[in-house]
Amino acid sequence: MYLNGDWSVQATVSWILTKSLGSRNVSIVSEEDIQTLLKADKAGLLEAVVQTVNECLSEAAHFGFKAPRMVLTMVEVLEAVSRCNSNGGPIRRFWTLDPVDGTLGFVRGDQYAVALALIEDGEVMLGILGCPNYPMRKEWLNYPHRYHRIISKLNHQHLNIGTKAV
Repeated sequence: MYLNGDWSVQATVSWILTKSLGSRNVSIVSEEDIQTLLKADKAGLLEAVVQTVNECLSEAAHFGFKAPRMVLTMVEVLEAVSRCNSNGGPIRRFWTLDPVDGTLGFVRGDQYAVALALIEDGEVMLGILGCPNYPMRKEWLNYPHRYHRIISKLNHQHLNIGTKAV
């Protein structure tokens, strides 16, 4: 089973970094390439990725980033994903991205992380960890029973699993 989350996060992060830093300054090592998305039988998956990326980018201004003037096309989303194909290396600057760290938690609507780091000459210069389902209230940190959680846009529509987590 393919999740659109990996490609959606990669395209979104790639687009934001490229628009913020310029395409020549962005080299990203990540997990997924565009080959699966280009397969004829994966058209629905690609469509879901494009929709999710555009939904996420439409909210960019809420997080201090400039949103695109128009929705991204399929080609633009594929270009953004393809920028995540760097091999990295010990001598130079690149970003490394784990778009969905904790796949099982992601699928369940539970805890997962989006991990991004800037590596320069083999040394981590900056690390960013996004935890979309992290409890925002102290009392939510202890889960004695089943609980309900809002599932992020990155898996809700594509997996059609609703908002109940087990």
